[in-house]
Amino acid sequence: MIPFRQVLLLLAIHCFFSPRLQAQRLAEDTITFHFQPAPSVNITSCVAGISDSRNVPEAWVSTFSKRKLLLIPVDMLYCNQEPLAQSLHRGFPSPSGDPSCCYLDIHDLSIRYRTGWLFPAFVLSAIIPVYHGVEDSLVLAGSLVYNNDYKRLKREKFSAACPRILYSWYPQLQEDLDAVSRGRENGTIPGERLYWMEGVIPREERMHLSVSGTMGLNWWQAEAEIWFTGVETTRKWVYTTSILRYQNHREFESIAFGKGIEHLRYRLNPLISYDGSFSLLIGINKWKNLEEIQPTLFQIPQMNLSTVQSVVLAASSRRGLFLRIGIQGNFYYIIDRKPGFQAGLYLGAGYAH
Repeated sequence: MIPFRQVLLLLAIHCFFSPRLQAQRLAEDTITFHFQPAPSVNITSCVAGISDSRNVPEAWVSTFSKRKLLLIPVDMLYCNQEPLAQSLHRGFPSPSGDPSCCYLDIHDLSIRYRTGWLFPAFVLSAIIPVYHGVEDSLVLAGSLVYNNDYKRLKREKFSAACPRILYSWYPQLQEDLDAVSRGRENGTIPGERLYWMEGVIPREERMHLSVSGTMGLNWWQAEAEIWFTGVETTRKWVYTTSILRYQNHREFESIAFGKGIEHLRYRLNPLISYDGSFSLLIGINKWKNLEEIQPTLFQIPQMNLSTVQSVVLAASSRRGLFLRIGIQGNFYYIIDRKPGFQAGLYLGAGYAH
């Protein structure tokens, strides 16, 4: 029999193995779409030029992985018919020697699909640094940052969703650049615009690690969680995590793991936010009294459905420590046994890098 600690190690490797570390796909296909916005008469911001500093093809927007013939992994590359910098520049007035014209850079611009039972959505992530000319050099003014959710239309293909999302987001980019330009002229940037970061280019993603414990009647648990998120751009947002959970019950011990665990976060003030998580985990049991319970092989696996409602103490989009306190409800099912429900006090701490 495999020792329980080795099972824990194998599950940890599986749970926290990120797609970011996977090997290159065996093949690639490219699908193109049409995104060429028309100039707007309502936009006054003057853009002298737009560059693209991403380490991807200039027309690239998204990559969607699938398998052909159930075996061959294929990356489907979704690209615009022309470079994105050229398309984005179409909607802004052409420069006419105006020294107030700014320069934009596409530091990050991508679309992905966030799977989930409760909050599935397309997510557009973008970081657009804004530069102003000073004498013969460019000076960074700040960055426009976006992490926008878009619902998927019924039976919509990914190739149709990409241009729809870009056309929906582009007027927001134009209006935001106008507002920032007016704010710089007046000496103030609109404070309610959470997506403007003065004088910096933020990281595309931040890694978060947390450990937590829950104490209840006749049971307790320890849990580790990892996730990646971008900059907070709205008061309410959704993110997904990977979880590894150890639980000690009066009759058994269990290890459970899960991926794509959905969290709903709502910012209450600059230091406090609400977090609600909803998770479905599959676990493995180790029974304490084998002679009394006499479990079968079918009673080794466990299904675990739980929710944690907590308050998070952490500043918005800052690296450093954070704390979570709340309550946890936990429903578990083991074959041929009565389903159980547990509740307890949840305490957690972590670090955002």
